[in-house]
Amino acid sequence: MIRALRTFLLPTLSVTVMTALGCGGAQVAAPEPVAPAAAFVDADREAIVGLLEAQRQAWNRSDLDSFMIGYLESEELVFTSGGNIRRGWQTTLDNYRKNYGSRPEGMGTLEFDVLELRPLGADGAVMLGRFRLVDTPSPSSGVFTLVFERTAAGWKIVHDHTSGDPPDETPPAPGDAPAAPASGE
Repeated sequence: MIRALRTFLLPTLSVTVMTALGCGGAQVAAPEPVAPAAAFVDADREAIVGLLEAQRQAWNRSDLDSFMIGYLESEELVFTSGGNIRRGWQTTLDNYRKNYGSRPEGMGTLEFDVLELRPLGADGAVMLGRFRLVDTPSPSSGVFTLVFERTAAGWKIVHDHTSGDPPDETPPAPGDAPAAPASGE
């Protein structure tokens, strides 16, 4: 056991002590302090709402490739709708193509109404909104929740949960307030 200590521990201990005292060749620099994360500011809010507007415009010109720029291009993307959970950017694009094609008569006209946008720290946000899709063989409307993450490429949607309105319900147009109940109801 003494022999093992001499052959392993003493050389290791010597190198450790010499390095700590600055006697051992190249020194390892202390890591740079990490700057605190920037706060979520008005420019972030404008960038996220702008991203959604760019998606709306891309959809309305039947440009699915540009529409998909708003999503994180990763297998980590989560898209939930119609009781299904899908994962991945390519899966999401393929599903859009299957359901809507890329022709104006299939895609229709998309409108959004942002109801809330809340920061989740400096690098995340959650949006609650309504959508309305008209001028298509499959018109629909409903609500959505989008989770955004700040990436090196800017803000991206990392999670999209979209729920359609029930078929018998006529939703308000984006921007319209829900009707107040009549007195006595």
